Amino acid sequence: MNKIAGYIFGVLLIIIGIIIIISGFAKVLTFGDSISTGQMMVFSSGAIGVLFIFLGGIFIIIGATILYYTSIGKIFSYIAKETAPGVEHLAGAVGRGWKGKKLKSKKVKKTKAKL
Repeated sequence: MNKIAGYIFGVLLIIIGIIIIISGFAKVLTFGDSISTGQMMVFSSGAIGVLFIFLGGIFIIIGATILYYTSIGKIFSYIAKETAPGVEHLAGAVGRGWKGKKLKSKKVKKTKAKL
């Protein structure tokens, strides 16, 4: 799947998920009205609404995951480009340290504390 198809498919799944969640909330909210009018199949309407909310959430998660994985290449290339100078500087410093040049530490003058 190329990047444009991934973007389109991810956004499409997110939109479908939002529509399913809205219809699920509509079913759950009409559940209370169905009880007061005494209609049959009240429980199934509420249960189907909760199921729609769950399925809509799954669609949104899958769509967001597809969008994430289609744009992860841009993210990694940006991170690599921005951190490359720092990594090169650090590698040079480590290389100079491993060449055998020992760093000289300053001698600390010992003093006695006055009480």
